[in-house]
Amino acid sequence: MTRSLRLPLVVAVLVILAAIALRVTDGGEQGTRDGDSGAPAIPPQVMTAYVGAAGRVVEMSPGCAGLSWSILAGVGAVESGHARGSTVAANGDITPPVIGPRLDGSGAGGNVTPVVDTDGGALDGDLEYDRAVGPMQFLPETWTRWARDGNGDERHDPHNIFDAALGAAAFLCGDAPADLADRPQLIVALTRYNNSASYVADVLTYADTYATSPAP
Repeated sequence: MTRSLRLPLVVAVLVILAAIALRVTDGGEQGTRDGDSGAPAIPPQVMTAYVGAAGRVVEMSPGCAGLSWSILAGVGAVESGHARGSTVAANGDITPPVIGPRLDGSGAGGNVTPVVDTDGGALDGDLEYDRAVGPMQFLPETWTRWARDGNGDERHDPHNIFDAALGAAAFLCGDAPADLADRPQLIVALTRYNNSASYVADVLTYADTYATSPAP
């Protein structure tokens, strides 16, 4: 990568780190896993999915290191509040499914660029435009690329927390070697997940909060 391409990424990382530092100074996102200070409580079955997905990174993505359960929890907290408002079954299936706003470019959910349907409505029930699906909020096309079977039932279902958490782990690890314990590399991975500085700052703040909790 040339210097001209690397500079915007360096600036983005610095902006995100500054935003996180400001939040910590203001006391905006402190607390424990029980949600007392803004970090959503994690249901037991969802926690099991995060821990299990992080534990399978070595076998799934040998070149990826440093992906902790707390990072996945940070993503899940921002994306769906850990499937807040839905029931998580013993096998990880989520009812009702978590489906994001229609990405028709109207501005709903911050989207201003239309995303025309890519899955025939199979995952999101929309035949015209895509919607993010599941507790980790994958676009259907992205799920097709990173889908994983997290609970061994030979399905790849973004509406299942075990599948979704493992798919999110695969997506964050990506195709190239990475050490996600390194904050700049983690920021790059989270930016691929959602290209928004405020999104990345929120995920990191939640992840850092969960990381201070006793290991499950």
